[in-house]
Amino acid sequence: MEAQAIKRQFVYDDLNGGTPVADPMPSGSPDDVRKLLAVQTPSLTNATIEGPEVSGAVHTYRFRRAVGTKG
Repeated sequence: MEAQAIKRQFVYDDLNGGTPVADPMPSGSPDDVRKLLAVQTPSLTNATIEGPEVSGAVHTYRFRRAVGTKG
């Protein structure tokens, strides 16, 4: 038996057109990654996190824009 390292990737439609982004903070939680990426993409501030979707040794998390009304 051989051990495989699990890799995470993150997908957000407003970031890179929905292209998966490699994990910028492997030691952090998905929420920590959301906060880090929100510096570049402010709409992530209120986004929800879905997942992970597991495909082999890759875990994919999706950020979904929060839907609401103003005012």
